[in-house]
Amino acid sequence: DNSFLGEQCSLEVQCWAETATEAEDVADQVIAAIETAPDETGAVCTTRATTFDPEIGLDAVVLSVEWWT
Repeated sequence: DNSFLGEQCSLEVQCWAETATEAEDVADQVIAAIETAPDETGAVCTTRATTFDPEIGLDAVVLSVEWWT
């Protein structure tokens, strides 16, 4: 019926740190912040992946987040 329910926003959050453990800790804090969003936003982390960049020597956790307005 073409009803407008809201707009979806997709975010990629990159959590970089000197160690994998530190990057995981930052990602955990980001997820905790997302979980404080009002329920009607439907804010949720849909994927969590790890990576390492040998050029800069940093570890990262990359989060995909979906949010509705």
